[in-house]
Amino acid sequence: MKMDFLQLIPSSTLDVLLRVPFLFIIDNTLNTELPSIIRTQHVEAVQSVDRLSGNGSKLNREQYKLCLLKDIGKDTLSLFDRFFENTINIDDCPPQSLVFFLVIIIPLFSFIFKSAVIALAGLASVLDSDYLRAACANLVSVLMAYYSYRSSCELVRAAGAAALLSSPDPPGDRHSGGGTLGLVLYCNSQLLTALLLSRCLLADLPNRLQRLLRVVMFAFLQLPLIFTCVGAPDPLLSRSPMLSVCPAACLINAQLLGNADRLVGQSVRAVRNLCRQARALGLEGVIEQHWARLRVPLLLRVFWLLKAAYYLVTMLLLPAEAGGGESPTLIGALQAATLGRGSENLLSLLGMTAVISWLSQLIVLCFAKFISLHDYEEWQYGTVSAMLFFLLALQAGITGLPADDRVSRLYRNLCLMVSALLHFVHNMCQQVMQRVASAPAGVPLSVHLRVLSLCLFLLLSPMAFLYVLWTSYEAGAWILAVTAFSVEVLFKVLFTLLLYAASMLEAWREGTFEDLDETLYYIRGASNVVEFVFGIFLFFNGGYIFIFESGGIIRGVMLLIHAYFNIWQQAANGLQALRNRWLSLARLHSLSPASEELLQSMGDVCAICYSDLQHRDCRVTPCRHVFHSACIRRWIAVSMDCPMCHQAMFT
Repeated sequence: MKMDFLQLIPSSTLDVLLRVPFLFIIDNTLNTELPSIIRTQHVEAVQSVDRLSGNGSKLNREQYKLCLLKDIGKDTLSLFDRFFENTINIDDCPPQSLVFFLVIIIPLFSFIFKSAVIALAGLASVLDSDYLRAACANLVSVLMAYYSYRSSCELVRAAGAAALLSSPDPPGDRHSGGGTLGLVLYCNSQLLTALLLSRCLLADLPNRLQRLLRVVMFAFLQLPLIFTCVGAPDPLLSRSPMLSVCPAACLINAQLLGNADRLVGQSVRAVRNLCRQARALGLEGVIEQHWARLRVPLLLRVFWLLKAAYYLVTMLLLPAEAGGGESPTLIGALQAATLGRGSENLLSLLGMTAVISWLSQLIVLCFAKFISLHDYEEWQYGTVSAMLFFLLALQAGITGLPADDRVSRLYRNLCLMVSALLHFVHNMCQQVMQRVASAPAGVPLSVHLRVLSLCLFLLLSPMAFLYVLWTSYEAGAWILAVTAFSVEVLFKVLFTLLLYAASMLEAWREGTFEDLDETLYYIRGASNVVEFVFGIFLFFNGGYIFIFESGGIIRGVMLLIHAYFNIWQQAANGLQALRNRWLSLARLHSLSPASEELLQSMGDVCAICYSDLQHRDCRVTPCRHVFHSACIRRWIAVSMDCPMCHQAMFT
């Protein structure tokens, strides 16, 4: 199929845009919760009859149940757009068959239908570019044919209503409301439908045949209007919408059947190619390759942004269509469109995750540029934030909550995301501060001022954030978790500033700061202890939420992971580091101290730091080499051999 206007769009952008409609099909299918509607509104209503009518007789309760079941059956059948109305008579069904129909048949049919639609749409969304365009053409053809059918049904229904009113107008005026304007709009819409259908279905045919079929298709699409204007009999008028789309349906079926062999062949080749790639690259390599080919993050972002924009415009311009009475404010509509509608199912949640990942990565890159971080490409916070947000949403059960509760829970998760972002920015700032403090002479003053200003921001922003939270919300377990994360950032920034000050003091003072290693060790140790204490607090806080507020398998697994990595492993590493330090100190003290007479007689420098040996604490190795105590202590942590002669210093 050749479309000239598609050539104006870049191929990579067009490839993403053509996959988005299939995601909307999956999203709309996931939002159709027919089995849950039946369970919550129908079955529970029947089961509660005895409780509601406890004072009535048993016969009255049974009659009430039967009437309720019949009403439920009629309402359920109406959801299928009269699919079962001609085959099932609710009034003649016995209660047992009616319950079986509502509880088993309808949910099973809905599950199979939804699974098939999701599978087909998912398969179409991962096709190659050429087959993807053909699939989009077929999809447009089906949608336009359905739109034409629904428009014709509305026209026929309006004509029937006018006839029932016994209007004295001639038959030619019995069209949809709007008079001549309605006729013009209907004709133009059918003409546009015919042009799009011919463009999608007749592009590969000869020109003469195209023109002939286009005229035939347009003529058939105008049949409901013609029958309405001439006053055709009701049986013929009621069947005219189905008759009008017969040529389009035949062409669509012919194209689908004609492409069936190509589709089967492409599917077989794709499966074989996938198996070869799995054997050559492994499962992870295959996923990475197709992840890059489909550009999944960009695809999800485009889908979610288009969906949010649609609901935002609908809520602002058409509040009745969006389910509301009055027109909402811009903030309310934006909140409902992004947080409410943007996380109502798993696919929408993935789209929101992709958008939040992109925004988080953009913010981190801005901070990295500000503090002149050279390897900022390695700081991929987008992936970390995506995993964190998605896991928080899953453990909270976001998709299964009502709209208001979903928005409230998302706000809580976003507060945790802000705290995690501050932690990540602090890690970047800490790396830059260590680099500039190790060699301050070659670093411009502007870099020092930038990292210090970022530290000031990291000190003020958590305090302002906590002030807003505690003044806006009541105390709860979730706000305690956010508070712990934010206060931990404050302590980390303070310890980072202490490390920076100690390193700068060592670099700018005259002589050597002998206690620098001890100072840095105690500062880092205090930082690790504070982090360990906050980890324990968060574990007990999460345990309280798991037991008393919101349980779940995912939350329990996350608690176990937190307990292992942030408590058990950190405690084990801390104890091991403490043992190593005690062992190093014991080995250092086993070396004999150097006397002042020995140092004066040698008049040498330390072979490790090249500083004068006199007037400082020094140690003598068994091989009679002399080093500063601080220098040899750092060396012992690396090797047990003498740095000069490489003989064993300890037996």
